[in-house]
Amino acid sequence: MQTIKTNTNPIIYSVEKEKKIYLNIIFITPSKLKNENYYNDILLTRLLTNYSNRYRTIESNRKAQDNYYILNFYNNITDFMNYKLYTFGLIIPKEGLIDEFNLEEAIKFFYDSLFDPYIEKDHFNSDIFNYEKKFLLNNLKEEYLNINEENYEEFNKFIDSKEEYYLNKKYKKELLDKIDEYTLYDYYLKTIKNNTYYTNIFGKIEKDRILKIYNKYFKQDYKESIIRINRFHLYPYKNYEYKVIPSKYKQSVLNQCYSIKNVKTKDNVKLIMLYYFLASKENNLIFNVLRNKHSLVYETRVNISSCYGYLYLNIFLDKKDLNRIKDLIKDTIYSIKNKKTFNKCKENLLISIKYDMLDAMDDYTYEVRTKLDRKYKTSNSLKSTYNKMKKIKYEDMLEFLNRLFISREMLLEGDINDKNN
Repeated sequence: MQTIKTNTNPIIYSVEKEKKIYLNIIFITPSKLKNENYYNDILLTRLLTNYSNRYRTIESNRKAQDNYYILNFYNNITDFMNYKLYTFGLIIPKEGLIDEFNLEEAIKFFYDSLFDPYIEKDHFNSDIFNYEKKFLLNNLKEEYLNINEENYEEFNKFIDSKEEYYLNKKYKKELLDKIDEYTLYDYYLKTIKNNTYYTNIFGKIEKDRILKIYNKYFKQDYKESIIRINRFHLYPYKNYEYKVIPSKYKQSVLNQCYSIKNVKTKDNVKLIMLYYFLASKENNLIFNVLRNKHSLVYETRVNISSCYGYLYLNIFLDKKDLNRIKDLIKDTIYSIKNKKTFNKCKENLLISIKYDMLDAMDDYTYEVRTKLDRKYKTSNSLKSTYNKMKKIKYEDMLEFLNRLFISREMLLEGDINDKNN
């Protein structure tokens, strides 16, 4: 458990060489493992970024953005450990760059979008709500559109057999059907309107001037907050399970979920390092062995859920090569137990991160992002990643790999008689 202390005063950084101004407002709410607000979140962000009480159609909203020289108005929802972060961002030119640009008009547009939406008394306007909901329903097809979608759905249903976190298609449809303009407005009040928010502004700015405009619209009482972060949600599997799912597609997909015995919080960074060894451009061990060296697979994918302690492999293959491929995967992971291989992979990784750090430093916002990372202790910067990886020794990784095991394995078995896929 980690504690972050923060407050509602806007954080402002002036970046002399930057030609844009970045304004980000973040709303934080506790999150659950199973995101039953999946469609509430999607619908809400669409209604707030496409409409407002002043601009009640998508067309008028887009025109206003053009008139106010808004370069980008975006949103992002991020799961951050046991919290959910709703970020709304505005990118505008610095003052003096465009004669017609009015800083206050742009900031007021931003405020109106978030805090003066198109509502009717106690609900969102029915026309815009129904339009956006219908758009989402049309995109929620019951049929699998391709093998990627089928494999993703079936594998997640398998590894989450108790339905603790994965939202399958049927359940998503039920969630979306339940939402109406009244329940969504209640959700808006709790998540945005009556919630505390945190602001950071950076770019080529005069601090006093932008603070005066900001405070004119974004008015909230000063508040100090303590956010308690649980960095590791552990849902370990203890026993191996195997399953075969028949597919209508010709291709087959081998899926493996790796878990860690006696998992600990400090295993997180070793799991991330293993992912880099297996999948990142500087090492890419799985692809190099299965595709480049042996030409056995169509595609390889490696992913991790670092806060849950899992590593996933998705290997697209012909079924006749299945056993050989499984042996090669086992040998590839085992090869990291060789000290020479480990040191070479680690060296490649650290060199690559160094180059990425140099590229990032050419970005005018690098200094600001580093300061924010330090303030919120998110440890997401390249420098913090580099320092963590550098500390891992061969003996650390060896001990970790000895506790790694396949907990779930699923074959999406292709139809070899299918002539169309």
